[in-house]
Amino acid sequence: MNVTIEARPGHVFAVAAGEFDLGQARESILRIAGACRAANVSSVLIDARAIASQVGVMHRYELAKVVADDTHMRMRMAVVVNRENMFSKTFEETGRNLGVEVLTTDSMAEALIFLNLMA
Repeated sequence: MNVTIEARPGHVFAVAAGEFDLGQARESILRIAGACRAANVSSVLIDARAIASQVGVMHRYELAKVVADDTHMRMRMAVVVNRENMFSKTFEETGRNLGVEVLTTDSMAEALIFLNLMA
């Protein structure tokens, strides 16, 4: 799995592509948090539409725990996935239950609205 991360005005933007890898996903979330701190922003947009495999329910739960417990910051995060990965809202539901503002969607427009990034 390849993840690129860049600071943009008002948010951090990341693109994830390839076969899903839980270890790389955990590391990437921590790198995203570091980029947020460096840019002094808390909004994150992740384009994960190019993830080539399904992300299982337990992996979604684990990643939400990383965002809530291991980043040591409050983030508002939108993750855009392909339609095949919209079978569960576990990441979103777990994140919200742990106090993180998270949206999972297959619509980039919905993600931008959630993050207040629409022009």
